[in-house]
Amino acid sequence: MHHVYPKLPKSLQEVVEVIGRRQTIHLITHWPPCKYRSRAVSIYVPKKLPSNHRLVKILGWEAAKRMSNEFPGMILNLPRYASLLRSYRNQFIAAMAADGIPVELIAKQVGLSVKQVVNVVSN
Repeated sequence: MHHVYPKLPKSLQEVVEVIGRRQTIHLITHWPPCKYRSRAVSIYVPKKLPSNHRLVKILGWEAAKRMSNEFPGMILNLPRYASLLRSYRNQFIAAMAADGIPVELIAKQVGLSVKQVVNVVSN
């Protein structure tokens, strides 16, 4: 079975290419949110990966090492999981609207008000 996934932000897609979609989602779900940007997580990827680093604890040694090899010394600013879900929902809403489904029906389907759906569609 082939899965069709919604488009990911570029920053997340780069991580997916290194550790895979499941591990990337696991990472942004378990990493604490950024103090200054509530919709993001800021992840420092060390050049030399200590075995007790948070990346190792969340991803395991192999995936954390791949991150360290690919993004050495970088700070990755990634969307939090809730932001990713919101983005997926909005892509779904836009696709339904493009297919001609009435906004009232879309609103009922996704559990939003008609005004919220109109706002999503107009953006």
